[in-house]
Amino acid sequence: MNGDQRTNNVINSVVEHGIWLANSKGSAIAWTYMRTYHVPLEAIRRVLAYPVTRRQRPAVCIR
Repeated sequence: MNGDQRTNNVINSVVEHGIWLANSKGSAIAWTYMRTYHVPLEAIRRVLAYPVTRRQRPAVCIR
């Protein structure tokens, strides 16, 4: 279970940063970033194509 939780936390962080990138740099850059970190395609499509359905948390820039 811990391995799954770590993977979910990493993917969550990548998606959050991808949302920030989409808002600041554009969807193409966000798409590329999230694919680099192996975010599932369906998740990328959902967060980029349907921003209204995203979780309502502020996007943050991670470094």
